[in-house]
Amino acid sequence: MKSFSLKLLIFYLMVFHSLSSDFELRKLPNEINSSLDEFPSTIFDNKLYFIRKDKTSFIPFSFDLRLNKNVNQIEFPKEYFNLKGSFFSFYNFDDELYIIFAGRTKKKIDNDLFILRSKDSKRYLLMPFAYNTQRFESHPQFSKDGKFIIFSFEPPKINQGTDIYLSNYYDGAFTKPKPLDNLNTGANEITPFIDERGDLYFARFDSTDYNIYKAESNGFLSWNTPRKLPYPINTEANEIAPVVYQNKIFFASDRNNPDKNFDIYVANLCLPVFLEVNFNESANLFSSFDKISITDTLGNIIEEEYLGNDTQLIFALQPKQTYKISIKNECTNDEYFEKNVTTLCLDSLYLKYSIPLSITNDLTKEKNIKFFPTGYYRPITKKNLRQLKKLFDYNLIGNDDSTSYIEYPQSLYFDISDTVEQSLNEIANHIVHFARLYKMGCLPKRKPLKVEVTGFADPRVLSPRARFIEETINDNYLNFYLEKGSPLTNEILSKLRAYYTAKELIEILSRQVGYDFLSDNLRWEILGGGALDEENDYLLLRKVKVKISFEQQEY
Repeated sequence: MKSFSLKLLIFYLMVFHSLSSDFELRKLPNEINSSLDEFPSTIFDNKLYFIRKDKTSFIPFSFDLRLNKNVNQIEFPKEYFNLKGSFFSFYNFDDELYIIFAGRTKKKIDNDLFILRSKDSKRYLLMPFAYNTQRFESHPQFSKDGKFIIFSFEPPKINQGTDIYLSNYYDGAFTKPKPLDNLNTGANEITPFIDERGDLYFARFDSTDYNIYKAESNGFLSWNTPRKLPYPINTEANEIAPVVYQNKIFFASDRNNPDKNFDIYVANLCLPVFLEVNFNESANLFSSFDKISITDTLGNIIEEEYLGNDTQLIFALQPKQTYKISIKNECTNDEYFEKNVTTLCLDSLYLKYSIPLSITNDLTKEKNIKFFPTGYYRPITKKNLRQLKKLFDYNLIGNDDSTSYIEYPQSLYFDISDTVEQSLNEIANHIVHFARLYKMGCLPKRKPLKVEVTGFADPRVLSPRARFIEETINDNYLNFYLEKGSPLTNEILSKLRAYYTAKELIEILSRQVGYDFLSDNLRWEILGGGALDEENDYLLLRKVKVKISFEQQEY
């Protein structure tokens, strides 16, 4: 059983060893790669679409990424092949399939963009892109929401290189393309791709070879300054045509190939993400029923683990995912913590989400019960005040030096007795709560509750003739003994106050949980705190402090 305060911290942890092994780069199998050139073209409907270049044309294929198998040549419309189609992309607009592809007519040697539309996948309507020019347009990609396309375009300026342009799709038509100025440079930028988050990937020619870059989205149609992705995604060979599926990047590279043919590779796009749960204090005080659960947005359980006696738990998470993290006691169904976390994708830093559990121990409850009449040792409940008043009324106390230290119960004490009784009940209810957990089996028997009661007195010194006038106390359960007639000091008076407060609590508890629970699961410690002088008001110094905690027993 736990009670703690929780704070979610997010921070980055740099690692200084090589990160290349974490990218898990691999070349796709031979049924995808061949002795010809292969290039990823797009991702659509959980499939990788790629093209293979033979002597006369590009042949389109698909590969099922969910099943990690089934390489199939696609029966594309004849218009695609008639126009020497190459790179292509898909989008469904209101159940009508759009295929945008790069191709060229027999009369032209430059690439243009074309759109095929179909409602039944049998008959296609061919439309040239409205803004084709006499120059190079290729590598078209629909955004994931279908609101725009991006493509490679060779501007009319001489030696400008190839840039990335964008055209919005609105009300059934494309708008005039515009360059993405903060992405384009004087070098060639080609093969753009937009992932599910809106991040943009492309290839740029860096002096001697093409490398893949990433520009993170910072809003609709806006991207941050692109950065080159690290090794082993980029090498001294050429890397182009990036497409992204979940947390993996597929791309074409001519590395490790003496014939300089392009093959398709795949690598982890993001470094590992970890959730670390740290206990600032030992967790072995608590029940073994506390469990941390990590679920996805659909409620599927990703990880579950009992907190147990560990002081640190580490979970591996997937990047770019939203998780619900909760901590719950399965025995009581009490949930102590809940937080939704969306993990990031980083390619140069490990990301660690840390939840420090600072145990403030509400199962350790401290409560001060203030106000006793001067010199008296029983809490000022109405019952005790009436009893004390009778002792004075019958002249049993207050007539000689042995009891003159006890104050007559003024109306002030009756006025505040409700507050004292409420405090006693609050403490008893706190113990009753744990009694319920013991009975449910949610707390181990070898961890009984310890109730430490400390009494205090004000700094005035008692008369040397002051005596304890009640019957001898010989309480084995509370381990307290005081003989009738014993001299009283502030130390003994403070301990008496602790003892009688414990007796009040036991009386309340016996009615609610029974003596068996008190005997088996509670350990009492009666302490005298002596005299205090920290307040000018002596009423505030005559008090007891009750502290509840667990006690670990060894067998």
